[in-house]
Amino acid sequence: MRNSGELLDTDCLEEVENILALVEDDAMTSSRRIATQLGIPQTRVINTAHEKGLYPYYLQRVQHLQPEDYVRRKQHLDERFLGRWIGRGGPTSRPPRSSDLTPLDYCL
Repeated sequence: MRNSGELLDTDCLEEVENILALVEDDAMTSSRRIATQLGIPQTRVINTAHEKGLYPYYLQRVQHLQPEDYVRRKQHLDERFLGRWIGRGGPTSRPPRSSDLTPLDYCL
């Protein structure tokens, strides 16, 4: 008769190796996809990854304003909002902000 603890340890080590191998093959794969491939719960994949110091990250595209975009954006604001926009170099001048009062507070 086998000791069930040995079986669990062996299976657990094999699972961990399989999870890490899949992550190494494709670092952008999801924990859900790994869980489906291995037929194990997603929480086990996540917990194993955390134990090994791996954490999820997501690439997110963000807009980045280039210096050459300034003139084109200012022209668009001038055409679209006809002198009603507030910003650096805009038609409406605003003083720097105070920590306790802003220029809009004076209009009340």
